[in-house]
Amino acid sequence: MKTFNHEEMVRRNKVARYFTEREILATAHHPFIVTCHGSFTDERNMYLIMDFCQGGEFFYYIHSVKPRFDEAIIKTIVCELVLAFEYLHSLGVIYRDLKPENILIHESGHIRLADFDLSKHATPDAVRTHASPATPQSPVRLSEKSRINFSWRDKSFVSKHEYDMTSSTLDMRAESFVGTEEYIAPEVILGPYTMAVDWWTLGVFIYEMFTGYTPFRGSNYDETFTNILKGELKFPAKPRTKMSGAAKSFIVLLLKTDPQERLGARFDASEIKRNRWFKGYQWSLLPTEPPIKLKLGPMRGGIPDLSYFPRPEKIDDEEEPVEQADPAIGQLNTPMATAKLQEL
Repeated sequence: MKTFNHEEMVRRNKVARYFTEREILATAHHPFIVTCHGSFTDERNMYLIMDFCQGGEFFYYIHSVKPRFDEAIIKTIVCELVLAFEYLHSLGVIYRDLKPENILIHESGHIRLADFDLSKHATPDAVRTHASPATPQSPVRLSEKSRINFSWRDKSFVSKHEYDMTSSTLDMRAESFVGTEEYIAPEVILGPYTMAVDWWTLGVFIYEMFTGYTPFRGSNYDETFTNILKGELKFPAKPRTKMSGAAKSFIVLLLKTDPQERLGARFDASEIKRNRWFKGYQWSLLPTEPPIKLKLGPMRGGIPDLSYFPRPEKIDDEEEPVEQADPAIGQLNTPMATAKLQEL
């Protein structure tokens, strides 16, 4: 159960975030997105009732669990995220805040994308229009309503999902300057931006899974933003998890500072799926095996095993993950950010 205090939400001007999250979760039905079973309110709080993900936050697995994931497991996690983003984008939703803390692990061992308070229903791009449903240089033709099908299998059931992806969906835009410092795409700093920001955050996240840290982190907000805008991507000589050339190339394509050149910018997830890192994968059947194997104990006194919810001191990351949001306006609050907001 996620609780939102009335007074706190009003004081911090975050009431709209609650309704955004509730609206998105009410319409989203996907195996890799947390399910909202209902909402209610009383005189003090608003509540969202969601899946209990007994595996806890993915942050724990990156910064605490040993041994580390190998590349095959990382790839499966990425596949699940790609399918989740593909579905959200088909609904016209930009997620905007991918990070380890916002990924939960279901008891099945599969991921669940959570925390949609910074997500946004994008507005149609007023600049670019589609004269035709497909472009000549495209390797894949998009019909005006291309149907995408995939199936997902868990322990005891097969769930088949169908949804529509229209060509106009790819040009939805937003301008809000929000997010988490280390994962923000360059165009979010410069504005405006499209759904391609989600593929940038995926690139940052994959880099972090391989190395244990994000690629552009600086000593302060402005230094981080400068590093992001420069886009000078460097890989460690010996990453924590051995990285193939295909994986490295995939990350480079996702972290293109020019969103027009970024993988996924033109044809969204269909571009991602065709990348050579996923060669041989059958997307219509993925993933049949969970990327994470949980060892859960039995319930005791009506309380489930909470061993995957470690105490803060057990996390081997020295600094707390920072949610870069201003309490008053819900946007980034740094000299660079303030100047950018004034420009907008």
